[in-house]
Amino acid sequence: MACAFCRAIDNKRRRHTMMKPLARALQVGAALLLTATCALAQAPAWPAKPVRIFVGYPAGGLADVMARSVAHLMSEQWGQPVVVDNRPGANGNLAAEFISKQPADGYTLCLCSTVIESVNPFLYDKMGFDPLADVLPVAATGRIQLFLVSRPELPANNLAEFVALAKSRTGTPLNYGSAGAGSSPHLLAEMFKRSAGIQATHVPYKGAAPAMQDLLAGHTDFI
Repeated sequence: MACAFCRAIDNKRRRHTMMKPLARALQVGAALLLTATCALAQAPAWPAKPVRIFVGYPAGGLADVMARSVAHLMSEQWGQPVVVDNRPGANGNLAAEFISKQPADGYTLCLCSTVIESVNPFLYDKMGFDPLADVLPVAATGRIQLFLVSRPELPANNLAEFVALAKSRTGTPLNYGSAGAGSSPHLLAEMFKRSAGIQATHVPYKGAAPAMQDLLAGHTDFI
């Protein structure tokens, strides 16, 4: 621009001939800017309709509570309904498989555990989808801390007493529930068994909520 401005001052004729293409260029540039602005104005803002979050575990569990908390905040921020739909089964595979078949338009999400990519491919011969190609991680929603909890009737008041009790049950080992085969509680319980040198029978559920219900009912010993 500085060079053109200097030339324009030195030569009025060149200024006239140079201003014509410059004016046409400015007109084209303005047209492109308006066209882009109009296109953005005509395109509906996302989200323009309700968003669905599918959860791979039953209602009442930690994943369900987390999904509904996030959905409430999203709905307030976006001004659109955010609906939570529970589709438990196969350690989260059923929900993840369902969303992998939906249009990639941002209106179908899934809240699931990282076991979808890290554990399930080694447990299931057929997952129904490719966790590395068919679904895309968007954001981490939270970090979960796990605790060992036993039924109240179990005669153990601390971890040392619990381990001693488990070691004494050689003929009838304790049993424990988890959110499902391959879930984080299942894997951590197996690691605990190995490190403590105890035996316990795994009882898999379709989620943490039914596992906790059976623990409170006395059907399992710990979770």
